[in-house]
Amino acid sequence: MSGDPTDRSQGTLSPRAAFVVQFLAWSDPRSGVIGGRVEHVASGRSRRFASLKELLDFLADALTELGPGSEDPPA
Repeated sequence: MSGDPTDRSQGTLSPRAAFVVQFLAWSDPRSGVIGGRVEHVASGRSRRFASLKELLDFLADALTELGPGSEDPPA
């Protein structure tokens, strides 16, 4: 850990913000050609995607529904 208070990579990981992303065999992320399926683990909602934009739109919609500060409380 860096101890840097602005380092957001060390934040709390909430299971409510977990996703499974499955890529089709022909996907080539380095060239920007992707397709597959994404699922929001907590809700079970899923969607097929045929572009990075569609994948990011699904992630943004699901995270927006969680709302700010919706992380699970510490155990």
